[in-house]
Amino acid sequence: MENRNFRDAAYWASEMQSADRKYADIVDIPRPAMKHQRMGPAKRAKIFAPFDALEGYDEKIEEVDERNKETTRNFLYEEEQEIISGKLSRLSKGSVVCVNFFVPGQSEDIGTYKRISGEVEKFDTTEQYIRLIPDEHWNAENDGLCTVRIDFRDITEISISNECEDCIA
Repeated sequence: MENRNFRDAAYWASEMQSADRKYADIVDIPRPAMKHQRMGPAKRAKIFAPFDALEGYDEKIEEVDERNKETTRNFLYEEEQEIISGKLSRLSKGSVVCVNFFVPGQSEDIGTYKRISGEVEKFDTTEQYIRLIPDEHWNAENDGLCTVRIDFRDITEISISNECEDCIA
């Protein structure tokens, strides 16, 4: 094969002449008449406009992002801590509870707040934590975790099932 320099003007001139000869029979033919009117730009734009193939998907993603948005830990007042301590003292294995708690992220004071309802599997006053068996709603959103450990210091609110009507949410 012959080595050609594609920047060479003579090469391109010969290529153009070749193309002119190749399509000479159709170059000067007029465009065919349109059988219908051309589509206006506004209507044409609708064809290519994005659509929501998965209805509600964007809203669900935003909802999950909002729930998982990291924030700083809010420390409880002494009175709030006493209320939580009183409720924790009434817990036992098998109690059904609803707990709002802080989940630390990259540091101890920055993380997310979660809400869980479920049955108390273990209540440890020595190490100061409870382990819950969460309800189905929690499992569906959190990759089917079997149990959830919550340290007492991370609890911001707790309701025992007979105290709270919307406990299983």
